[in-house]
Amino acid sequence: MTDISRDAKRPGRCVTTHNYTPPPLMPVVEVVPGERTDPAAVETTCALLRRVGKEPVVCREVPGHIGVRLTTALRREVNYIIEQGYATPEAVDTVMRSVGRLLPVMGVCILTDFTGIDMSDHSQRNVLPHLDSRTEGSPLMKKMLAEGKLGVKSGEGFHRWTPESAQAVYEARGRELLRWMKEPPLPAPWKSVEENPSDPAP
Repeated sequence: MTDISRDAKRPGRCVTTHNYTPPPLMPVVEVVPGERTDPAAVETTCALLRRVGKEPVVCREVPGHIGVRLTTALRREVNYIIEQGYATPEAVDTVMRSVGRLLPVMGVCILTDFTGIDMSDHSQRNVLPHLDSRTEGSPLMKKMLAEGKLGVKSGEGFHRWTPESAQAVYEARGRELLRWMKEPPLPAPWKSVEENPSDPAP
């Protein structure tokens, strides 16, 4: 936003709002001010988003925001696992669809607290040296691009797609996201600690 608003007449009124697909069913919106954004503009933006049922999260400027950075890191390791022949796309998706059920409830930081910082540190020391750390694009994705395999839009990517199979996934995604929208808000343990700072941590 700092770059985008550099030549704006009123840079104090410029702020990024970053939705995720599909926007009507994804509540979170990352709100990112630029260096010259007026704090009042951020407050007004967050208030407006809350009025339409969104959950604004204020972040600092960083390429990719929060969500895209997390999914990009995840995709890099997925590509590496498949490239190295450790697992098939089907196996990776099966594991992720199961393990991923924890994330809507706990996120990553709460999950780490429940795992234990000591155990997570031990896992990192054992596993991190073996993770992909390349900064260029995945050779696997470059190969698929060269072959015209663009995913659902071309009928093949990691998986083969028919209009019917793609529609079935779209509908399943919509049902699941709607179910989450109707559920009571998930607990935010940090709020209770902030409201009662004298209470012992759980």
